Order: sequence, then C-alpha cells, then structure tokens
Amino acid sequence: MKSYQDLTRKLRDFGCERLFIKRLSKNDNSKQQVYLGPDFDVLSSFPHSEILQKQGTVRETWWTDIPLNWINQEGELSLAPYTKAILYPKYPEIRLSGFLRGCNGGPNSIMTSRAEGRVLFLGIRHNRDVIAFVCNSDHNVAISMEESLSFNGVFEEFALVRSNSGKLPLEQLISDIKQIHNTGWIDGQRLNNKGEIVPCNAQNAIGMTLEAQLGIKTNGLPGPDKLGWEIKSHTVSKWDNIPSKALSLITTEPDGGLYVNEGLPTFIENYGYKDNEGNQRYGGIHRVGQLGRSKKNNENLKLVLSGYAGNSAKGDQSLEGRLALEDNSGEIAASWSFGHLFERWTKKHNKTMFVPALAEKTDQGRRYYYGDRVRLGYNSGFDNLLSALDGGQVYLDPMPVIYASGGSRKRSMFRINMKQVPVLFERFEERVF
Repeated sequence: MKSYQDLTRKLRDFGCERLFIKRLSKNDNSKQQVYLGPDFDVLSSFPHSEILQKQGTVRETWWTDIPLNWINQEGELSLAPYTKAILYPKYPEIRLSGFLRGCNGGPNSIMTSRAEGRVLFLGIRHNRDVIAFVCNSDHNVAISMEESLSFNGVFEEFALVRSNSGKLPLEQLISDIKQIHNTGWIDGQRLNNKGEIVPCNAQNAIGMTLEAQLGIKTNGLPGPDKLGWEIKSHTVSKWDNIPSKALSLITTEPDGGLYVNEGLPTFIENYGYKDNEGNQRYGGIHRVGQLGRSKKNNENLKLVLSGYAGNSAKGDQSLEGRLALEDNSGEIAASWSFGHLFERWTKKHNKTMFVPALAEKTDQGRRYYYGDRVRLGYNSGFDNLLSALDGGQVYLDPMPVIYASGGSRKRSMFRINMKQVPVLFERFEERVF
C-alpha cells in the first residue's frame, strides 16, 4: 500500500462505497479503545448487530458487534471477530473495542501505541461490513492523503464510489432519478436475485419499480438501499404536492410483553377481534399517551413511552427505556425496548431520499411516472425518532393476523404523515431537476 490512492482503489475493489477517516489521539488505542463519536447516532454509519446491554457493570453500558476486517500492506484481509462498539450513555460516547483480539495479521504495533498522528481508515461495504486500515503519520498513505484531501476534522466521511461521469454518490443518485423521470411511465416491476427485471403488480410495486430502475435487487435487508441512502417512493396527485398520507418508516416486531412471552394467539385472543372472514386481528392507530382508535378490538391498548428525557436532553438519552402497549390493568401487552428500536432505526434512516410518483392502474397492471424532484432528509438520529413518538407525529399501526385458513402474519409498522416527515431530520431540502 504505497499511497492513499492505492488504498482507496483497493477498498473500491472490495466493494466499499464510503470511507471514514479518523486522526487517532494518544488515547485511541487497543487498551483505551477508539473514540467514534459523542452519541449513539454515529452507529448509523456502520454495519452492526443487535444492541445489547452489558451486564455486571457499575455504569450503564451497551454494546454491539461490528463486522470488521483489517487490510494489510499487501491488500490482504484479516478478520477481527471480536470487534465491538461500546456505548456509554452517561458520557455519552461510543468507542471501538476488541479490534485486535483473535485477529491474525492485525496492526498490533500501531494500535497498541500512543503515537500521535496515526490515521485510521474505515471503508464501508454496503449492508455488509467494515474494512479498516491504519498507519503512522510518516507512512506514504498518510502523507499522500494530506496532499489529496482537504481534511481538517477529527472524523470525516468521504465517498469512495463515483460514477463514470465522476459524480459523487448523491449527485449520481439524483442524476439517475432524473433519467428515470425522463423515461416517463414505467410498468410495475422488480429486480430478482438473478438481476432480471420481472413484472410486479403488488400493492408496494411503486418502491420495487424504482429500485429495479436503480439496479437494487428486492430484499428485506434493514440497511440503506444504495450508497448510504434509504430511498422511499410515494404516490402524489402532483409532483409538487406533499400529500397528507401515511408513510411507513420501519416494520419491527416487539421484543417484550405478552405478545412475545405467550405468543400472538394469546395476544389477539385477549385484545383483538374476529373479522367477517373468520380471521383474528388486532389493529388501529396508536399514539403515545392515547388508546388505540379501533372500534373493533376487544380492548384498545394505550401506547406508553418510558425512559425518554425529552428534547432538552438530546444526546443524553439512555437505552433503558421502552415503548409499550399497556392494557387498562397496566399489563404490558407488547413492548419495544429502546435498544431494539435503536438498532433498527440507525440502520435505516440516517439519510433518506423521498421520490414522488404518479400512479395508475391499466388493464396490464400498475405503472408509475416518477417525479421531477426529490426531497432529502439528512441526519435522522434516534433522538429524532423518540421526539416524534413523544409528540405524536410517529405512530404505531399494528396489523397482526391469524388466518382462519391457517398461518399468521406479524406486522408492527411505525408510520408518519408525509407532511410531518421533516421533524425526523436535522436538515431537510428539496431538489428540483
């Protein structure tokens, strides 16, 4: 690895799309861990596993596995199987830990030292893992980086993937959407696992059609769709009109309460209803502090947010809280721990592109005409989600069902009105082509 250009070329060859660069301080080492950021939301940039509370510690501590490989001078990868991000809510801060343990070929001499000027490079492979490289300040990679980049910060992100035209990821995505817009009406379709475009007439074909046009295969992965951006499409009557309609944010099942401990049949038996076809269901819109609005349920449950300190405590939140559906006796029917919600939220919505589209049905099926603009949301942290839940903008729309014919469907959706979407982001803007 002779230069910064060599490193970035190799990272691109491995499929990395984004690059984070950090200047390491004396305290950034294997013993004292590597500081990543002041709050939980930094994890939205990195692939990670479920977030779990570390037991037996005096201070509240949380951790999550980070899939990380070190790349050496020859461009060879070495798995660091015990790499974790440790979350200290009381500070708050996040530190990278365990990145040398069990790793054959890791940069032990550099990451055990306290030398100043070391530079850490973290390449992100889409929805997969992290490829890391570190060097001392006198290494050619560090020297050529200084010559190539305007890099004055401690921890900054750079794009690794450019189009053939040389455009950066966001600009290329916008250019691709513009091209799709210029195509006009597009029949409903999806991109299968073989990379083939096949017809699609499903109710949610609007999103799959756009993804197919962007070369995104249909999948249920929780991470962003492309180049670090979550891409959402929605129907409009006019492209410049923001409709007053529901937008689905995340779908995730409870991780506590009767729903989990005794199962879906017991949950629906206690609180749900039977429809005209004999299916057993539970439904209705649920906002924090309110009972569900369905007139069909045996008992409407109250949505309760516990452990949220409010907007004034941004960046000082604990993960010990929960969102829960409670019955009139105070029993928890279903609950979502903050750790569970945080893991799903930070994987998905940090940067989101909203694409409006006209839609119509024909004899051949559904078709779409994607708009002449996109709306962009930047930096949607976990605090933004909690604030929107607390304020009633984000609501729970559960739709579990046990079919009379056999089988069941679990589906707990969190939604927001399209007009209220900007509350989820630190910055929100519109780009017209």
